[in-house]
Amino acid sequence: MRFIQIWYIPEQLNMTPSVEQQEVDRSERTNQWLPLVAYKNPETLPLRADGAVLASFLQPGHKIDYELRDGHGLYLYILEGGPVQVGDKQLPALNAAEIRGQGIVKTTAEEEAELLLLEVNLTKGWPTH
Repeated sequence: MRFIQIWYIPEQLNMTPSVEQQEVDRSERTNQWLPLVAYKNPETLPLRADGAVLASFLQPGHKIDYELRDGHGLYLYILEGGPVQVGDKQLPALNAAEIRGQGIVKTTAEEEAELLLLEVNLTKGWPTH
C-alpha cells in the first residue's frame, strides 16, 4: 500500500478538506492510464480543482498516450521500475518529469514501471471567493 498526499489549488476558498482512498488492482491499470481522481468525473474519486491523477503499470515495450490540454501541465512520476521514454527523452528509473505544452504525450516502458501522472491547470490562480 502507498500513501501519496497531493495538494491542488481548489476551485473556491474555504472548502472543507476531505481524505479519500481507493484500492486499484494492477490489472485495471496495466498498459493504460487509469483515472483515479478527477475534476467533475463521476467514475473517479472527486477533485475540487481542474486536474486529474492517473496511474499505470507499464510493461516493457508497451506505449500509452495522454492528451495534454492547452493551459495544462503534467507531472509524471516513476514510483517503481523504469526507465521510460517520454516523447524523445528518457526518464531514468525512480525519477520524475514536468511536461508542458499541448498535444499527445507518448510514454513507452523500457522496463516494468509503476507510473503516476498528475494533470494540473497552469492558468488558474488562487480563487477569490
